[in-house]
Amino acid sequence: MTLNFARTAAACLLLFAASLSAQLTHTWVSATGIDATCTGAVAKPCASFNTAAILTAAGGMISVLGPGDYGAITITKSLTIDGTGGGSIGFAGDAEGIYVNPSASVNVVIRNLTVDGGGTGSNAIYIASAGTANIVNVVIDGCHIEGFTNIGVGLASQSPTYVAVRNTAIQGGVLGVRTFQGTTGHDHVTLDHVTVQGATNAGVFTRNGNMDITNSTISGNIGTNVAGIQADTSATLNVQSSMITGNTNGVCIFASSTAVLGSSTTVADNATNIEACGGSVGGSGSAGPSPKL
Repeated sequence: MTLNFARTAAACLLLFAASLSAQLTHTWVSATGIDATCTGAVAKPCASFNTAAILTAAGGMISVLGPGDYGAITITKSLTIDGTGGGSIGFAGDAEGIYVNPSASVNVVIRNLTVDGGGTGSNAIYIASAGTANIVNVVIDGCHIEGFTNIGVGLASQSPTYVAVRNTAIQGGVLGVRTFQGTTGHDHVTLDHVTVQGATNAGVFTRNGNMDITNSTISGNIGTNVAGIQADTSATLNVQSSMITGNTNGVCIFASSTAVLGSSTTVADNATNIEACGGSVGGSGSAGPSPKL
């Protein structure tokens, strides 16, 4: 009995090792794929991003063969997900569409995807890492993020985290973009050619992090005490060539935080353009009069 068990265990280990060695650097998903029998190759694509990720080597890429909803995914290693051709992620309930949670340093690229919570999904893209020595790099490029109820792009990591969001639209939820770390302040987020609209708490919120916003529009974030941009607890914001318009409060910077509004940034047509929240707002950006309500 013991010998048979040992042989079975050894066989399982060999199969596991074989599966790892068979991982591809480029895998594919398709609306007609079958997870149970897929290899990830073009000839035998998977039906979901999660299954394809198991078959993809660290540092590899998952691509789509055509339009489809390829399901929520948890990313634990360096990986590129390219939705060019109609890739989307639908998710629902108290869950994430994309959950980045590595145990080591990673480089993750999320490109040309629609991430849609359908009005019930909690967080569209959420980045977390418990290892304080890990370096987490994430690029979100050419995406459309909508239908979430809580956070569009969220960071809550103990690791040094560098996130670049480019050419992306974020619509709805409580917070469009949220960084929230402890006192170490090692987030660095860049938003370039990003639109953030329709949040019910803040379009962009950062705590203890550094954020650069360029060529972006933060608008239509409306409700009691809602801000287009809000910084808290030793956050630093640099806003260049951007529009902050049509929000309840345009810019709200709390004590110990700082915002610089570049000369080509416009803060106008908000109920209150610059709210007196106790922090420092500098620069030569254009701030028009607040409209009368």
